[in-house]
Amino acid sequence: MASNKVMKSIVAKRLMSSSASSGSESSRYISPVSALSQISHKVSPFEQRLLVWSGQFKKITDVPSLVSRDTMERARNHYRIRVNLIIAGIAVVGSFAMVISGKNAAHRGENINDYNAEWHRRYNEAHKFDPTH
Repeated sequence: MASNKVMKSIVAKRLMSSSASSGSESSRYISPVSALSQISHKVSPFEQRLLVWSGQFKKITDVPSLVSRDTMERARNHYRIRVNLIIAGIAVVGSFAMVISGKNAAHRGENINDYNAEWHRRYNEAHKFDPTH
């Protein structure tokens, strides 16, 4: 616990001394996150389709060979969200279909307990132990 306090004070002293001595703009720290939009990213054919599907460009021929990473990340995020919403919609539709199927089976008089007992009866008959073999 004491060593943790010592480390924090050393780090705090270094930060204070480095911030006091660095007055020029050239030595200022630039976050990699803020510089993402300035770095170019070479676009693959699939990424070209992603950029068109996300609405960044109208046609695949309009997509340049280099785009900013920020643009590419926005296109990927847009595509990710769209895929997740489609999967969620399919899950909701599938669950409604299963509810309707279950209600129809209940009206026919079928239930899971009877089905399970019948399956086990057939399985036990097919796999009876024969001591003569």
